[in-house]
Amino acid sequence: MLPYWTTEFVRGAGRAGDLVLSVDSCPLLYAPDPRAFPCVWPSTLDRDQLEAIMGRREYRFLILLVARLGKAPAGWRTVYSDEFFQVYARDQTR
Repeated sequence: MLPYWTTEFVRGAGRAGDLVLSVDSCPLLYAPDPRAFPCVWPSTLDRDQLEAIMGRREYRFLILLVARLGKAPAGWRTVYSDEFFQVYARDQTR
């Protein structure tokens, strides 16, 4: 599956209990802890809707399709990228 390496990165970079939000992809099969890995499917989300979803919980990682690049909210930085996905991590200084 396409998101395998992305979730492997999150597994290695994260800690137990870290929340991961995945947009337009739901790789629960590979998720380190599926209960901490909610997925959002609507590909029509705009930036405000994405930020509203992200504001509901204290996510550590955000996974977006490369096609959505540039939609990560302020306070997040790129920590992994491949041909299909980009992973952002919440700045720890927040």
